[in-house]
Amino acid sequence: MLASPRSAACKLREMAIDSNDADKRDSQTHPCILWSQTKTLIMISIQCPYAVGCVFYPHCLILSPVDEPAQQTILTFYKDVHHQPIKMRTLEDDTQVIWLRKTSSAMWPRLFENEHLVHLVYIDDGSAALPHDQDVDDVIDFDEVVNRNGNKTGLEM
Repeated sequence: MLASPRSAACKLREMAIDSNDADKRDSQTHPCILWSQTKTLIMISIQCPYAVGCVFYPHCLILSPVDEPAQQTILTFYKDVHHQPIKMRTLEDDTQVIWLRKTSSAMWPRLFENEHLVHLVYIDDGSAALPHDQDVDDVIDFDEVVNRNGNKTGLEM
């Protein structure tokens, strides 16, 4: 059985304990990103003391505080990803968990080219990168919805 979003994030948090005071100060200004991978998937868990918006592009992830959208952190992926997330979850503690598909099947030595901009923790356990199999029904393929409904998602007002 594959890891659930909650258990994957809890497992990642447990593996990333033991921060010193400097790390705590850093985590208040920069998001903490825990990540894991398989050859084809990346799981990113974004933990931040403030609400943060995420925008994905094939080559980068842009994070910005919701209350200050002009203050952006642009993180360049090691290699390109499919910018449409496979799955996204916001947990009770406002941790955002995102699963992305890599454009090429290979293990990456790092997540970002400019990883110094965030507090980054790699979890060397590929099972944390896999979405739970019972959550597959929760996944919405927006391309399929739009194509099936004549370019309408049902969210239009």
